Amino acid sequence: MKQKQKRGNFFTHIFILPLALAMLIPLFILDLCLTIYHRIAFGLCKMKRVNRKSHFRIDHMRVAQLGKLQRFFSIYIYYARGLMSYASKIISESENYWCQPRQVKGRQKMMVDKSKMGVKELQAYKQSVKQKPKKSRKK
Repeated sequence: MKQKQKRGNFFTHIFILPLALAMLIPLFILDLCLTIYHRIAFGLCKMKRVNRKSHFRIDHMRVAQLGKLQRFFSIYIYYARGLMSYASKIISESENYWCQPRQVKGRQKMMVDKSKMGVKELQAYKQSVKQKPKKSRKK
């Protein structure tokens, strides 16, 4: 895991280091808000909870080989990546609960993932979706 170091990187790193560390505050606030929303809303609506541990994974072997500063930023990046994955999953679960298909003209509109269907299932689905031709009005 060798990185090529250039001479000009020192000043760039000194300039960017405070910006990178300042991003920790919004990440912690997002994490806190997500946790509160997840606990309260999912509990009251009796929705399936999202497993937090499955989104926060750290490659310990890779982290152990790094220096102290690189280790800190590596864990920081793993945390940020895991938080975004966790937030995405919570948002998708919320969308599945709150954005249910609505009744359309007496028929329920269904959201179907056609990519997971087999050939026979897809043909049956297409047959069931076909609408009757509209009758033309004669004047």
